[in-house]
Amino acid sequence: MDIHEIEHNSSTIYVSEASSDDRRYIRTREPDFTVAIFCFSVVSRRQLREIISRGVREQMRWGKKHANIRGLLVGIDIEKRSDPDVVHRLYAEGDKSGPVLPEEGERVARQLDSEGPMKYMECSLDHVEQVRAVLHEAIRQALIPSSRWEKTMRAIRHGIERLSL
Repeated sequence: MDIHEIEHNSSTIYVSEASSDDRRYIRTREPDFTVAIFCFSVVSRRQLREIISRGVREQMRWGKKHANIRGLLVGIDIEKRSDPDVVHRLYAEGDKSGPVLPEEGERVARQLDSEGPMKYMECSLDHVEQVRAVLHEAIRQALIPSSRWEKTMRAIRHGIERLSL
């Protein structure tokens, strides 16, 4: 697995690509939180299995450094799920179990939730609005206050109250 690192303003993006399949692991790092986005094609059960095995290990590794890790499992290529040629090819050559259904993605996200909060979403990379919704959810996850942040803010407020008395 090749990992390319791009740093800009304390954000780190890891992109993993393998042969013809397009897998991406994107991580945004800040002092109090980490958001991991795990993307897989809904027409590739193999990619989902790899996320289950590799993704959990990566999330656990990140979780050791960042106590407040959150995850987003994203099924992409959803337009291919309804393409008869793709579905026929999957049953004829591939896993013989068809594309990954939304319910299966949600079930996997619940299983992965034990390593840190995980949410499941789907999008077509051809639709900007759907990609934007995924990115907005990642930002929303990142902005959820962590328990450490809440404790710090309470201590600051308490200190300000004591100073003003």
